[in-house]
Amino acid sequence: MSIAHKLSGIAGLQEYFKRLLDDKIVDEILIPKLNGAGDNYVQTLISSSDMIADTNPFVPVIPVQTGRIAKNLTFTNSGKKLLIVCKPCEIKAIVELSKFKQVNLENVYLFAVDCSGTYEVSDFQNILINNKEYIDNYTSKYAAGDLKPLEDFSFRKSCSICTTPAVDNSVADAVIGYYGASGDELFIIASKDSKLKETLEDNGLDLNKRNNIIKNVTEQRSKQREEILSDFREETSSLEGLQRIFSTCIRCHNCMVACPICYCKECVFRSPTFDHSADMLTTWAERKGGLRMLENTLMFHLTRLNHMSSSCVACGLCSSACPNDIDVSTVFTSVADNVQNMLQYNAGKSFDDVPPVSTFRENELIVEAGTNE
Repeated sequence: MSIAHKLSGIAGLQEYFKRLLDDKIVDEILIPKLNGAGDNYVQTLISSSDMIADTNPFVPVIPVQTGRIAKNLTFTNSGKKLLIVCKPCEIKAIVELSKFKQVNLENVYLFAVDCSGTYEVSDFQNILINNKEYIDNYTSKYAAGDLKPLEDFSFRKSCSICTTPAVDNSVADAVIGYYGASGDELFIIASKDSKLKETLEDNGLDLNKRNNIIKNVTEQRSKQREEILSDFREETSSLEGLQRIFSTCIRCHNCMVACPICYCKECVFRSPTFDHSADMLTTWAERKGGLRMLENTLMFHLTRLNHMSSSCVACGLCSSACPNDIDVSTVFTSVADNVQNMLQYNAGKSFDDVPPVSTFRENELIVEAGTNE
């Protein structure tokens, strides 16, 4: 059973967060807040209720994956009670990182918000400056589940094929939702055993409408996802196809830095292992007749795929970080889908599922007859 608490729009949500801080129920809240320039929202660590103004967890932009921020805030336990408010792909990253002891959730409350999709940062800035009304009415616009982006703009590709528009209470202390709401109202939905249940009033809301909308959105996105990934797999079914995808890679490592799951403190690609001497490079060039510089660009991506595919949450921040617009995210999503289906694992879906890289099942790579996974 769930508690369903109704709020009056963003203002009501802000009042709720103020109360959590003023009553010392939490010490800090990590939430998107309008920046000083007024042209973007960024995750902000707030300790004073006076700073809650201009916060909005639903804004359709992810400048930095919250999973990365959560690592820094919780890796060593500060003793502070922290509330993290984030989107579904971000909370999935936090779930995965907690399994690898990269995030400590001992004093953390997780609030997940409904998400219809996000824009690239530059597009979002344009929208915020020139069409603020769209952002102000965002939740009511998408409450019925018609997830069309603003005219002349597109959601990030990873969002257009995301099949997790909302999460349930199994991975969050509460869900802040607008799917199925009327007007500017919002829901806070928590389980009966939530750590914050005493702060919520059960309004006895019927959530069937909300659940049907989420189901329909998921089905539509799943169909679109399969179509896009099927076409993409045909294009990259060979080594030559992969080489074409990554032909403009300059090995800047931006995709690796933006990825919340790529958490190694020391990376082999930033170590002396790949600081090749001039003699070695010359030898390889002579052997092949020519050597692309920088070398090992494809190996970099294949190694990351090998490391990350079983825990990839398809947030798409790798593509957003690429200076040459390489479709890194679709490569990872395509491979991750196959790997996770084969291993019967859904990254970030549950705290109880053990990551494939940290356990061994004797028959995990045996594909059942008649399947094509």
